[in-house]
Amino acid sequence: MEKEYDRVAEIYQFSCDGCTQNCCTTNFQHYTVLEMELLKAGLSSIPEEEKNEIVEKARIAVEEKKAGGNPRCPILLENRCRMYKYRPMLCRMHGQPYLLKNPVSGTVMGDGCLVFQEKNQPPYETQIDRTTFFIKFAELERRARESGQYSSQAKARTIPEMILELENL
Repeated sequence: MEKEYDRVAEIYQFSCDGCTQNCCTTNFQHYTVLEMELLKAGLSSIPEEEKNEIVEKARIAVEEKKAGGNPRCPILLENRCRMYKYRPMLCRMHGQPYLLKNPVSGTVMGDGCLVFQEKNQPPYETQIDRTTFFIKFAELERRARESGQYSSQAKARTIPEMILELENL
């Protein structure tokens, strides 16, 4: 996934490095237990004081979202993800043009983030084909759920909501 992202980024000379239009204010919905496990591992990898700060920021973000706001991701510190290697799949793939082939609803295409669009004009000859990654991820998710270790019920959550759910386990 990251190799493909890097390949396309190189073609467009695109980097998120130093970006002030942080996509981490977008309230992506995450559905998978695998992403919960990634966040759990990430929270376990940082000092307790930092984890407590993230949990408190997650509480504030959930309340801000309920009030109609668009809160920043609680994991950010100085516009950088503190748990970069543990970030969810959508966070890993966001920013560049993509396509996703769905056998039911057809092909969905995206133009990338606003910063990408400012620097590059459509049509985009090269895109990240997310299809293979979603299929592989869905298979891993299916296996995890079939193991009996996790509930079979998918539940949409933002990263702040996932953090608070992990905190209450």
